[in-house]
Amino acid sequence: PPRAADRDLRVGVLSCRTPHRPNPVGLSLARIVSVDAAKGEVVLAGLDVVDGTPCLDLKPYLPSFESIPDALVPGWVQASHEEPMMEVTWNLEALEELNSLLTGSSGNKQARIPLAPFGSQAELRRALEGTLALDIRSPLQRERHANPGGSSETPFFVGDLWFHELHVTYALLPRAAGSDQESEEHRATAAVQIQHVSSRQQGQEEKNEEGAVEELIPEASEDKV
Repeated sequence: PPRAADRDLRVGVLSCRTPHRPNPVGLSLARIVSVDAAKGEVVLAGLDVVDGTPCLDLKPYLPSFESIPDALVPGWVQASHEEPMMEVTWNLEALEELNSLLTGSSGNKQARIPLAPFGSQAELRRALEGTLALDIRSPLQRERHANPGGSSETPFFVGDLWFHELHVTYALLPRAAGSDQESEEHRATAAVQIQHVSSRQQGQEEKNEEGAVEELIPEASEDKV
């Protein structure tokens, strides 16, 4: 599991929430945000699904059967739940880019990003920050880009995230733990800085341009040789 503290831990696909499953049909608890009978549309939130997953059916929530306050979970799941969330900050440029995309400000060459299914800009931003507050890197990325420790404004990892209709570039910065035991246990040793935000379309175009440059470099080297 990506968030397991033990990097050597191996569990079956049905033991964790990986999207790589033998049966693509699953169950997930969801909150009904709104119902538009005229459009035949139900907006859901909080689902544990990949973006674009079709919803096949809706079932009522039964608290007497499906709410188990004293339920126990495996130790590796509990450890993941107790892992401190990282502080998320924005540089000024990224914040202006997000505001421009969501409001359609003048001078912005990109099309305005729709808010739905989020009810407001603040809700979208909270969801994005909540996602990045978790270390969403794969175990391989964590191994290759380990936290060097200490405190520094030099990133030890720069990555990107496709979120809603946005392409987000972010950096991880090392942060020293607190001086007392309690703060050390509950404070993350890294922080997130959001550096750049663009539309999904522009992000894909930028990715394609990067790929084209990488493909041209070997050819140029061969010409020189």
